[in-house]
Amino acid sequence: MQVEALHKLKLLLCNGKGLIIPKEKLGSIKEYLDYNKYFIDKAESRLYGHIPKVAYLTMLAILDIFFERVDMDLVKLDNGYYVFQCKCYEMTEKLYYDESELEVGLLGADLSPVAEWYTNLVHRGMTISAYEYFLKHLTDFRQLVRFLDYFFHATFHQLCKKEELLHQLWIDKNCGYSGSGQLAKDYNWCFFYLLECSSKLPNDLQVLMSKLISRWFSRTEGELPQHIIEWMRADKTRARTAM
Repeated sequence: MQVEALHKLKLLLCNGKGLIIPKEKLGSIKEYLDYNKYFIDKAESRLYGHIPKVAYLTMLAILDIFFERVDMDLVKLDNGYYVFQCKCYEMTEKLYYDESELEVGLLGADLSPVAEWYTNLVHRGMTISAYEYFLKHLTDFRQLVRFLDYFFHATFHQLCKKEELLHQLWIDKNCGYSGSGQLAKDYNWCFFYLLECSSKLPNDLQVLMSKLISRWFSRTEGELPQHIIEWMRADKTRARTAM
């Protein structure tokens, strides 16, 4: 406990202004959430208690570009497990983009332009608490996706192995995902939130997001993106059945 307290103190001293991306990488989502809480109010702490504020708001901002209205709920099932339910209404005017260019642009390994862009915004005052102000001026979904890519790579070490994510997908397929107990992982909420939001995007973007999310958590792909795609499309089928 003493070591953990010292680590939290070091985080605060190094990032006293509430930097979105800490100066040293973290090893878990929980570490970031604990850090997050020092720079947001109590109401926000409840809202972003399981998912980093930046990831939560950025994914909603991406959906807002594609849809007129977006509603997000966390539903507790009878078995005590949970599922996110995202409802999107009325797609906005279709966005035109070249799929091949989009793949190169969003999956490219060179994140230095994003790092420079982020640094400029930090100099202009962007912090965890002030993120909404800057977010409302970002209207290009490509820029938002690239920032998420940079956020996960610059903030975290590898969060888990892909085999763990495959197992979590299997658990969710059968009963939803656990918020506590033996089956729970601190990345569950964030992982499935990103999947639920991404499942509402056009099919070609779903494919790209499945690869990115695989990298964000496990730093690899393998067969994981295909299993994520299957989850996304099965989720859409469930949503249509429920309506």
